[in-house]
Amino acid sequence: MEGGFEDDVELPINIDLQDIQFEDQYQDPDIDGPVENGIPSVEFNWEETDEATDAASLAPEIQIPRRDVELPAQDPDDTSELIEHRQYFDPDMSELKMGLGLFVINSRISRKEYSALHQLLSISIDPAFRNLPASLATFKKHIEKALPLLQIRKKEIPLIPEKLATEAATRKAAGRIDDIPSEDLHFLDPTDLYTKFMSSDISKSMHTGIAEFVDNPTELWHSRCWSSSIRTSSGEYAHFQQGERKPIFPSDFVAYICNDIECIVCTTGTGLSNHKGRVQAVGRDMTAEAAEAGNKGIVVLEIREVLDAIELANMGIVLDPVVKPHELVQLLSDDHHIYVTESQILGAEPVDVELDYVFGETDADKMFFLDTERGSDPTKIFIRRMIELKHGAFVSYSFLLLFLY
Repeated sequence: MEGGFEDDVELPINIDLQDIQFEDQYQDPDIDGPVENGIPSVEFNWEETDEATDAASLAPEIQIPRRDVELPAQDPDDTSELIEHRQYFDPDMSELKMGLGLFVINSRISRKEYSALHQLLSISIDPAFRNLPASLATFKKHIEKALPLLQIRKKEIPLIPEKLATEAATRKAAGRIDDIPSEDLHFLDPTDLYTKFMSSDISKSMHTGIAEFVDNPTELWHSRCWSSSIRTSSGEYAHFQQGERKPIFPSDFVAYICNDIECIVCTTGTGLSNHKGRVQAVGRDMTAEAAEAGNKGIVVLEIREVLDAIELANMGIVLDPVVKPHELVQLLSDDHHIYVTESQILGAEPVDVELDYVFGETDADKMFFLDTERGSDPTKIFIRRMIELKHGAFVSYSFLLLFLY
């Protein structure tokens, strides 16, 4: 033997390894061309049974149409057509048999190993083990046919004749009455796809719901991109505790009670003079401080403060132009944000604040929103700028809008 391997085995010249693999994979006995020195084949007698082999393994497979499943209500605007699967399954398929079959498929055991496993399980008196097919290929077929299939839909769509370079002229013109060719577009039903995905074991390892505030963030749902968006909350929101318990969304303006029990504004506020702020993030408090206080998991809101003219004057902040009586200024400093619970939010709905995106605009064509004409209600609360306390700089909402878009 070459290479010093005495156990190497050379295949005869007249043996085609590819044909053998094809036959083993697809159980197709029809191999092109005669095989030299081949063993004569004898037609299998299905009436003859072997005592060592269970009769259920050799019996013809019973094919039963798939069960009727309840489909979700179809969107009236959806004109696609559901394709019915020709799925067959073993009516005696049990969870134990399905689990063993999936194990056999995923572990990729050989026919020799499966034969040994089949002989071992045949000792059991449990019918689920004694009725297993003796053939590995048959067992795999039973499992694959019992697996649920995803729903597929189709929709006829028009084609662009100029793009069909490989099609014949008659094929390009064939189709609908207007001589526009068409073809069926096949696609997985997204509703069924996501329903199956969320009902699988994969969903158990997924985080669903609002964000979490933790001491050492490591996951995506610990970040601001999760806590400041309603798209990732899976239908969970903070709520006003009064009235109809409306949801509170990020970017809403709210009135709230701060955490300082000696705060004069909170103890003497009449509603209009309460603290106000803009919700920046919503999540569950999973910090160590919350755990020590017995509030772990409670919904909290991160709020950026907004100040009126009196509060800014008390802080010694003077802006140019001066702050109007009904104007609020949002603070960008990290020292002026607060975490409050739902019970600290006042009122039954967000505070109605108008955002002025024209203040500071240099384009004359866009300066249609004058300070002296604030719509139909000149006394309405509005915000037109934000201030960064560390450097004493302010940013107009018109610049912010340009930055965001």
